[in-house]
Amino acid sequence: MAIKVFHSGQAGAPMLRGQNGTLITVLDAVLVNGYNVVSVTSIARTGATATVTTSSPHGLLTGESATIAGADQADYNIDAVVTAVSATVFTYPVANSP
Repeated sequence: MAIKVFHSGQAGAPMLRGQNGTLITVLDAVLVNGYNVVSVTSIARTGATATVTTSSPHGLLTGESATIAGADQADYNIDAVVTAVSATVFTYPVANSP
């Protein structure tokens, strides 16, 4: 089970600004729409590990949770705890053989 962790230091994290309406903006970003959405260039699997390459820096840190969505193979589309390899590469465990 992945645990979602949000903190203000994450890339693209929404911020409260002490103005009317900002709380709903933060809640929408965290709970509904997501934030720091980046395009995936490729996903490759070796054993039970998926390696993701993004087109721009992903901003993830090792141990953070990410939602992977939109892959052609459904087994890649999960919430997963990631390991950051570089600014544009991260890995996560994947079940089955997508």
